[in-house]
Amino acid sequence: MSARSGGEPQRKRLKQTSIEESFSRYRSILKSQLSPHLSETKETSAPEVMQRSISPKEELRKKRSLLADAAEKRRGSTSNTAGTSATSTTSSEIVVEGNSKNGILSDNEDSLGFEFDDSPPLFPDSPLPAPPPDELPATKTRQCFVSGGTPLQSVNRIPDCSPPLPPLLAQPDHTVLVRPSISGDFAVPPVPSHVNYRDKWDKNHVRMPCSSENLYPGQNSEKKIQNRWELIEATLLGPIASSLELQDAILKYNAHYSKRWNFEALHSYFNEVLDVAARKEFFNQTLPAMVTLALRLPSLCTQAIPLLKRQQNHSLTLSQEQVACLLANAFFCTFPRRNSCKHSEYSTFPDINFNRLFQGGKGGTNSVKTEKLQAIFHYFRRVTKQMPTGTLTFQRQIVKSGDMPAWERCSASFGKIHVSTKGTIEDNGIGFLQVDFANKYIGGGVIGEGCVQEEIRFLICPELILSRLFTERLDDNECVFITGAERFSDYVGYAHTFRWAGNHVDQATRDSWGRRCSRIVAIDANIFRCYTDQFEVGLLKRELDKAYCGFYSPVEQRHLPAIATGNWGCGAFGGDPRVKGLIQMMASGACSRDLVYFTFGDDELAGDLLNIHSFVTERKLTVGDVWTVMMRYGKEIRAASSVTVKLYPFMRELQDKYECDTDDEVATGLGESDATLVYTLEPDSDSYKDNTP
Repeated sequence: MSARSGGEPQRKRLKQTSIEESFSRYRSILKSQLSPHLSETKETSAPEVMQRSISPKEELRKKRSLLADAAEKRRGSTSNTAGTSATSTTSSEIVVEGNSKNGILSDNEDSLGFEFDDSPPLFPDSPLPAPPPDELPATKTRQCFVSGGTPLQSVNRIPDCSPPLPPLLAQPDHTVLVRPSISGDFAVPPVPSHVNYRDKWDKNHVRMPCSSENLYPGQNSEKKIQNRWELIEATLLGPIASSLELQDAILKYNAHYSKRWNFEALHSYFNEVLDVAARKEFFNQTLPAMVTLALRLPSLCTQAIPLLKRQQNHSLTLSQEQVACLLANAFFCTFPRRNSCKHSEYSTFPDINFNRLFQGGKGGTNSVKTEKLQAIFHYFRRVTKQMPTGTLTFQRQIVKSGDMPAWERCSASFGKIHVSTKGTIEDNGIGFLQVDFANKYIGGGVIGEGCVQEEIRFLICPELILSRLFTERLDDNECVFITGAERFSDYVGYAHTFRWAGNHVDQATRDSWGRRCSRIVAIDANIFRCYTDQFEVGLLKRELDKAYCGFYSPVEQRHLPAIATGNWGCGAFGGDPRVKGLIQMMASGACSRDLVYFTFGDDELAGDLLNIHSFVTERKLTVGDVWTVMMRYGKEIRAASSVTVKLYPFMRELQDKYECDTDDEVATGLGESDATLVYTLEPDSDSYKDNTP
């Protein structure tokens, strides 16, 4: 039994206490409401009669009934669609919990115009206490925005919108490490592309642990050079019955780091989280199976794996079995030349060996590392018991500067948008192109300390971690697509509250290449220290270009799934959600794609995004028009001593002023085309001038 399961009785007692306290608070409030009447009359009050005539068992029964009714009403206000009011027009659908002023968004309001519910956070730290009953005189009807915009049924999803795939064949820009299944049967894993191992020990390919060129100085007095793979085999095939013996085994072929690496998080997991039975199961069953999987590397990965290097379009397709084998080697820290981040040919690549995952910090082991290990070991437990039989494709895409839109002249219109406060990209964005809020070193801190959107996605879909083996740091005009990654785990929480929440069965279908119909794009945002920096011309263009690179695809619009995204580049990266939301609307419009935006519980942001989208589309503004307004806004806030007006109100005020000026000029006889408002960039300057006739 785990330490967490051992705490279950305590959690139950805490829950019972909170219910009693909730009822006590209700009774005291009720008494205070009735006290004036009690002082004005000598007649026996209803509470007194209840206290005198009702037995203790009956009173307890009434307490439970009252609290159950209140909880049922609470649940009904957040999940019962029958109680949800919805207003639908030809262009949008607003879903609101409770009353919503008819669910209509006003273009002149920064929010939806009604009070939002203090709904529980998307990732609660602990169970919420029972709310007071709705019958309390002070209780006030509240509303909670759920979703709005274009109905999800009207936007594209894969596989429904996907075009037929060509045969899976190796191409100059596509390396295929498996032989495609002729029958299309994915009951067994695909076989490797070559029968015998073919090695390439050079700067353009992954330097494999099983290469004959992977040499290592011996530990005896003679320091004789030996083949490192032979040492790895001999070490891992020896008895390993504890985390200390596992540490000794890993350090035997990484002796140079014996005084630099610590394994405190690994020891804590086995000694403090797992009970005796679970430890025995791991070291007797799971770990030996992982060793067998790792040592099959020469027979499973028989072809050299190319590095996905900067400014090179290239794709790589592997089987899930090959991915599992390579990840097992990462777990045992076998990849050569990948332990030093400073003085190595791989200094521009993320690390791949798992030594940082095993490491404890100065303050001891944090709980996040424990939960990461839970997810990783669950993945290995799954694949060693029943190996998945599909494939994955990793694709690096570059959009050259000459192929980027000239944003000031971009005539594209905004696409459709759906905004939701509930749900997550991975849970509710199935069938869409799902955005990974990436680090330029893909995966970020997934095997280190980090645990936000990208790291969590890589933990619940550990096959994504393999991208760190061969993906060089992303440039400003690059992104990475990963197709076919399977999800293995559920989770709750975020950052320091992240918790592994058990097994997940991925129901996504497979395409003709054997890949899960799941497509993820990794795009990295800039880090901003203040609000005004986001509107510096070069930085704003960089963010737009990056989003465009991730959203762009050369296929026809009818085959493009919508983009599932959220607050990309916000949080730790410092971006403003409303600015980043507008940037993603612009980029998706330029790529002729629709947008599905999850605000992660932020009702006000959801309303603002829908309002500004309606404002832009109703006035038929192009992406270029919005770019011009953003440039004007950036100039004004940089000239001012402080930011007094945010972007969305500024856009409305500027457009209203323009429309008012246009009406006046038309009334005095000027043609509408002569009254066009244009802002152009002056030569050798980032300032803009008004060229209105």
